[in-house]
Amino acid sequence: MTQLTLTKTQLAAWRPCQLSSHLARFGDREELTLDQAIEAGFTPKQLLWVMGKMGLATQCAEVGIRCAMLVYSEPAWTIWADRWLSGEDRSRAAADAAADAAYAYADAAYAYADAADADAAYAYAAAAYAAAYAAYADADAAYAYADAADAAAYAADAAHAYAAAADDAAAYAADADAYKIIKEVLNREP
Repeated sequence: MTQLTLTKTQLAAWRPCQLSSHLARFGDREELTLDQAIEAGFTPKQLLWVMGKMGLATQCAEVGIRCAMLVYSEPAWTIWADRWLSGEDRSRAAADAAADAAYAYADAAYAYADAADADAAYAYAAAAYAAAYAAYADADAAYAYADAADAAAYAADAAHAYAAAADDAAAYAADADAYKIIKEVLNREP
């Protein structure tokens, strides 16, 4: 089990955007657990950024893949994601192929959205791009944890955007799903 505890000192050293507002979320505490950080208002994207700074690349990649799976279901990418999550195939070649498929799907969705001017199609394209980023982030996760965190955050945001295209309640549900996935990944026994 990976314990996520964030201290004010760590956060200040990492110098995130809007540092003062992030520090204000601590209140009178010097550190926050994962549950406390969620209660204090840290978004899934911000938590993934913290996980990346803590060197949790594989966990960030898993969160990104699982969030992308909430809104993206292109068959070739889903097969890759299932194999990655099971540990069956985490090779660079498989990740590259999955990312290429997701990019192609996203490009097609954007072309459709341009023709139809449809918010849902744009959101689906964003989800496809998030899936591609999650695949590419995994390919380099051991060497570039920041990429994995960024890709996971993008996937969480895409899930939120995709749901928001439907309605606000779905967007809140997407954030709740992202928090749940983060907790599951960090609380799982090794």
